[in-house]
Amino acid sequence: MVFKFSFVRNPTRRIVSAFNNFFVDFKNKQHRRHLPYIEKFGFNTSRDNEYNFDIFLNYLTRSFEGDMDRIDPHFRPQFYNVRPDLLSYDFLGRVENLDRDMATITHRLKDRGVDLKMQPIERKNVSKGGYSPTASQIKRLEDLFCRDFELFE
Repeated sequence: MVFKFSFVRNPTRRIVSAFNNFFVDFKNKQHRRHLPYIEKFGFNTSRDNEYNFDIFLNYLTRSFEGDMDRIDPHFRPQFYNVRPDLLSYDFLGRVENLDRDMATITHRLKDRGVDLKMQPIERKNVSKGGYSPTASQIKRLEDLFCRDFELFE
């Protein structure tokens, strides 16, 4: 029997983290793939993060008009990444509770006869960018990611 699990993240934190990772810190190597396109929307490193986050939201809005399967998974709504309408998960954890939820998974697997030896959880690729969206930007996020907010907030 297969134990199906996945993890989701608070939608606002997830998208702000992606913005910081791709377009503030430039830590994600895939940022180069997006720069020529987001620059056409007006993104410019000489502008402040509030302006650029609005541009990022415009970029996402336009992207969502196309095929969701073609959108970078970092930007795509989590609903389309985990598809809870198609998969019945035994456990859907939260990144915000990663340590606790991994302990739950380990315990539930042990109950099924699987003794999982986990390495300590190490967070990698953590962005230093600390941009926080404005109230109007959060409203736009709630509209863009409405299904994620309904299911995963």
